[in-house]
Amino acid sequence: MKARAINPRPRPLVAAASVLTILISLLIGGVGSATADEIRASNAHCVLDVSLRDSAPQCYRTFDQAQDSAQHHSGARQPSNAAASVVLAVLYNYSNWQASGGTLTLTGNTGCGGGGYWTNNFAGGFNDWANSVETYNGCGIVLWEHANLAGRNTGYLTSSSDLGWANNITSSWQIW
Repeated sequence: MKARAINPRPRPLVAAASVLTILISLLIGGVGSATADEIRASNAHCVLDVSLRDSAPQCYRTFDQAQDSAQHHSGARQPSNAAASVVLAVLYNYSNWQASGGTLTLTGNTGCGGGGYWTNNFAGGFNDWANSVETYNGCGIVLWEHANLAGRNTGYLTSSSDLGWANNITSSWQIW
């Protein structure tokens, strides 16, 4: 990891307060309706259960915390009658699957090999945000330029280190 140069210019108080608000909200569990700029400023690592209707992302300070949360909700740690939760895809804010810029992990109650299928619009600060993606458990993903699966799309992806024309402009997705 490269060291960042420290900017000697003071940041405006409003920007500092905004970042502080995001960091505090991450410490207590989520960023709620944070904007894409706020998500980027905090480098949040969020988990979204796509099998739950109107689910909100739960965000964490580190990628490891987010992945632990996603795995904590797996069937291995739940009662035997609970539906298992599995990782379907991880979207990254930076190209080349760099977690340092923030991530969005999509989980569901089944892998895609069993016919799982979900669609959704990006929300909670993840609209126009992704730059790379990796899928798991038999899933593929299509990212769309506009909400409600409109505009250009990436085609079916299982892994992409750089979304090219779709970097930072995808607004909805399909996963199956």
